[in-house]
Amino acid sequence: MNKHVLTSFTILCLLSTVFLMGLSFNIQTVKANGTIYIRADGSVDPPTAPIQRIGDIYILKWNINASLVVERSNIIVDGDGYTLHGSGTGKGIDLTATSNVTIKNMKIEAFAYGIWVYKPYQSSNNKIFANIITNNTYGVWVFASNNTLSKNTIANCSSSGVVMDLDSSDNTITGNNIMNNTLGVWLIKASDNKFYHNNFIDNTQQVSIPISGYANVWDDGYPSGGNCWTDYTGADLYSGVYQNETGSDGIGDNPYFIDVHNQDDYPLMTPITPLYYELLEAYNALLADYQD
Repeated sequence: MNKHVLTSFTILCLLSTVFLMGLSFNIQTVKANGTIYIRADGSVDPPTAPIQRIGDIYILKWNINASLVVERSNIIVDGDGYTLHGSGTGKGIDLTATSNVTIKNMKIEAFAYGIWVYKPYQSSNNKIFANIITNNTYGVWVFASNNTLSKNTIANCSSSGVVMDLDSSDNTITGNNIMNNTLGVWLIKASDNKFYHNNFIDNTQQVSIPISGYANVWDDGYPSGGNCWTDYTGADLYSGVYQNETGSDGIGDNPYFIDVHNQDDYPLMTPITPLYYELLEAYNALLADYQD
């Protein structure tokens, strides 16, 4: 990997560190202990928990030293930059048999499972968005289908950052920083999940698929691209759908190989940043105008 790419990774890691430190300086007296529930009827239990309800939106008002069990579907839980802190065990946020729940803007740390999404045919259309999930045993454990993980930082997990369990399918994992975990992604008999525009940074093992035969998708086609992998060793000398045209395009000329059923056909040479999405949207708009 060339010096430009290494510099990009260094900057990204420094920015992530600064962001993590920034949140850590949002120090308030930690409120609540044990387990907090958002009940199926919409009430917060116990009612003294520092969570403000505005219709179907629940907003953390303080750092919380407790687990959060969500029993109500069709809601938004907004961390507002605050922290859900555990003691090394249990589940940070439990989404069992819920659908259309958004968890966003929260730091979740020091649990066995940072976020737990469970029930293959009941937990669906949940969105895990723009959270920092760090220093857990497992970052996000998904045993369900049709859920989205996007723009999260999932880091420093002692076992795995993202786990897709038995029969988990049609989940979309995009725009995340998955970094410094023992395993970046662990797929246990899970197939047809889509991973793209993620930064896989310095995980001891980027992806583990212990049982062969389960295929997942690892890119968003050309020119959108796949993921950025710090251990990718390919070059970028060519461009085009078949990577056989003259000129580089920011995509590796050779696929990133995981196993015979899983590979990123369009590995990105530099980490995904907000600017990447702006340029991609501009390109797609120009392409749409041209096709019209």
